[in-house]
Amino acid sequence: MCGLVVWFHIGKMIVQVLPPIDTSEYESDNVTKLTETTFELMNKEFHRLTAEVNTLAGRNAVNQMPTENGSTERIPNGNSH
Repeated sequence: MCGLVVWFHIGKMIVQVLPPIDTSEYESDNVTKLTETTFELMNKEFHRLTAEVNTLAGRNAVNQMPTENGSTERIPNGNSH
């Protein structure tokens, strides 16, 4: 986890494992396209899960994420798209 320590407190968490991405069509000259495709899939799922949490637990339930230096930063709540 790149040295990032995340502490979980009492509560519930939704985890979604995405299907494997077929990389057979990608070569070193189009790895940027693979990165963009992967980001789009992950971002779409992030916003879907955030909307689900907002529905279940309220809009402010998902609003902070730990950073590497131990502080927190606000993350989008999925309502902006």
